[in-house]
Amino acid sequence: MECIILQRNKIYNLEDNTLRNLFNLIKLDLSGNGLKSINGKQFKDLINIEELILQI
Repeated sequence: MECIILQRNKIYNLEDNTLRNLFNLIKLDLSGNGLKSINGKQFKDLINIEELILQI
C-alpha cells in the first residue's frame, strides 16, 4: 500500500517520489480540508491543507 502526503502545496509519493498515482484519483471529496477534486491535472484550494495523508 502506497502513501501520498500533501503538505503545503507539495505532493510527495513515499514510494517513488512521483505524482503518477494521483492520476488514478478521479474524484476526492474532502470537504472541510479545502480539497474538492483531483483529476490528475488540477488541484483546488490546496492552500487550506496543512497535512493530508492518502492511502491508495
